[in-house]
Amino acid sequence: MHASISRFTGDPDDLTRRVDELFQHVPADNVRLLLIVRHDDGITMIDTCPTRDAYERFRASGWIERAFADVGLPAPTVTDHPVHLAVVDGAVISGRDIGLAATA
Repeated sequence: MHASISRFTGDPDDLTRRVDELFQHVPADNVRLLLIVRHDDGITMIDTCPTRDAYERFRASGWIERAFADVGLPAPTVTDHPVHLAVVDGAVISGRDIGLAATA
């Protein structure tokens, strides 16, 4: 799994409204793991692709930049990184199963 981290600066209420509008047009089965994090001066979107190659093809397509522009999102600062471990509801969805404790 490979993650892109897009940081948008601006009013978080306005930015999240625009992101919500964007994702009304994205099929749910196209999203494996996505987080939108609010902070005082904007939002951060953490999105994932199954592999680095898939991420590079997606970025090269230009689709996301057009989608951001279509809903009035400013151009974000983007970095990308390999995912070491992803866990959702106690299930490892990427990385090796590290044997999470059964209870907290």
